[in-house]
Amino acid sequence: MRISSKWQTRPFSKVLSMPPRNGLSPSSDGTVIAKVLTLSAITGDRFDETQFKESTFHSKPSSNQTVDHRDFLICRGNGNIKLVGRGFFPTHNMEDTLFPDTMIAVRPRAQAFSAGEMGAALGRTGS
Repeated sequence: MRISSKWQTRPFSKVLSMPPRNGLSPSSDGTVIAKVLTLSAITGDRFDETQFKESTFHSKPSSNQTVDHRDFLICRGNGNIKLVGRGFFPTHNMEDTLFPDTMIAVRPRAQAFSAGEMGAALGRTGS
């Protein structure tokens, strides 16, 4: 999908319903066990809900750190510059799964743009 010159441009903050959120960092000495996505969940050609692992955290994570279908999950880095900015909307809510510190979640306002437009804006195709 190509970005159309007819699309209205707006500051990114104006199309979000809440500020961007960083994912959580696992802790080697944590005591709370939880499922967390791996970066592979968003760096392929579609969202892959099977790409997760169990990790430990210092405390019970808040609900805004769980995988929500309204959030566009973006790769923020892992050492491979070609993956930075890649992302997808999850296909459904995963209340028992967190997103990791290698991802940022952004939640667009309803009707701000389509999944395809979001992907195209970040250099991706598909939703």
